[in-house]
Amino acid sequence: MTEKDKTLQEIIDWCEQLEIDGLRLANALLMQRDTTAYGVVKGQINAYEKTADHCRSMLGYSGSMLSCLTYEDTDNSDPSDQPQVGDYGVAVRETADGQEEIPFHIEREERTGLPVALLNERLYAKPEDDIKDGLYVSLFQLYLDGFMLSRTGRKRNKDAEA
Repeated sequence: MTEKDKTLQEIIDWCEQLEIDGLRLANALLMQRDTTAYGVVKGQINAYEKTADHCRSMLGYSGSMLSCLTYEDTDNSDPSDQPQVGDYGVAVRETADGQEEIPFHIEREERTGLPVALLNERLYAKPEDDIKDGLYVSLFQLYLDGFMLSRTGRKRNKDAEA
């Protein structure tokens, strides 16, 4: 076990203990019908739980990008498997009826500056088509929704570089 994994495990243990303590306090507050304080404590419990889950996801982390932020398959014109502004391709997920494929472009979100996927939900859309209006979705949300990203190309222009 690496030093980093030991530290992560200590943080996980600490968060789990704080969750247990918080649950005891939350139950006491609920018995006293103090719903305002109960809500605050439940928020803290949730934060400890999410922190522990995040630390668990990093155990044994080798330094590569999270799978939700990399391409499952690439167009081979660039060895990088990390989405970049100007990339386009297909977001794919398995469904009960087979496979759902939605063309996407990677663009930079105006307020945060982070890369996001612009989904082209038009009928018969192709990845290389320009998208006039579409659905903006975070790359992480696509991952949570069960999609894998497959890059089919990259456009280079002044808008993509901004």
